[in-house]
Amino acid sequence: MNLFGEKFRDVITSVLPVAIIVLILNFTLVPLETPMLVSFLLGSVFIIVGLTLFLIGVDIGITSFGGLIGKSLLKANKLWIIINLRSNSWFSNIYCGAQSFGFSKPN
Repeated sequence: MNLFGEKFRDVITSVLPVAIIVLILNFTLVPLETPMLVSFLLGSVFIIVGLTLFLIGVDIGITSFGGLIGKSLLKANKLWIIINLRSNSWFSNIYCGAQSFGFSKPN
């Protein structure tokens, strides 16, 4: 699957359930005024488009940059840099915390 389709699917599966819940609440318990509902739907579309483009940019720019840095550290055989980064408290908390919550995907 191409990058756009993959990111679009990820965003749709994240945003659409929230939009559906709001629409269900709109038609059952708490009706919204028509301009407010139209604004919500338009905002949902903008969120889907914007988040898709943002995630594509992250995947193209930052992820490839991190891979290049990792390859160059391995080629340089500078294990002490990696160990130092792992033991650094802020890096360890952010990076290892993100891994434990499943934010970084294994290749």
